[in-house]
Amino acid sequence: MALVYLLGKLVYEKIDLAKSLIISAYLSILIKPTVVFSLSFQLSYGAMIAIIYIFPYIRKINYKKIKILDYFLFTTTIQIFLIPITVYYFSTIQFLSLISNLILLPLASFYISINYIALFLENFYLSFLLKPIIKISYNFLIYLIDFFSKFSYLSIEYENQKLIYIYSLVIILILIHKKSLLKK
Repeated sequence: MALVYLLGKLVYEKIDLAKSLIISAYLSILIKPTVVFSLSFQLSYGAMIAIIYIFPYIRKINYKKIKILDYFLFTTTIQIFLIPITVYYFSTIQFLSLISNLILLPLASFYISINYIALFLENFYLSFLLKPIIKISYNFLIYLIDFFSKFSYLSIEYENQKLIYIYSLVIILILIHKKSLLKK
């Protein structure tokens, strides 16, 4: 999707995330049709659908524009939207994942960013400056992942796939009433 987005910028096309999402999904399917059945494809595009089509409505709850609330709503929207996919593949609903992702995602983003900076600094033989930070952040991430994984009782085994149909119906109803939601 990033490639489609950048190509749009390159040819001075008005950038539309929804259009970029559709084009990149279409190209992915064109290149490898079986990608539709891939869990990573479904989770990635499911998350992007939640961000592009659902989060703008949920964001209106945060009328005071509080950044931490915006982040919480953003993460929660994606996770709730992806529940049918995770239930389908893993047959569980993880309640702790909401809290753990609120904590782990910013730390993981920091860890990835600092590694990219270190990779760049490697060209100047300066990456050693960031190695202690990388090591500490990695160990802290692993510690938190281990800590959250100990709470297995905060999940529900769900063997009935009907939840997917309920979610699909709710999403369809939201999209049908899109105009009425925008007016409010």
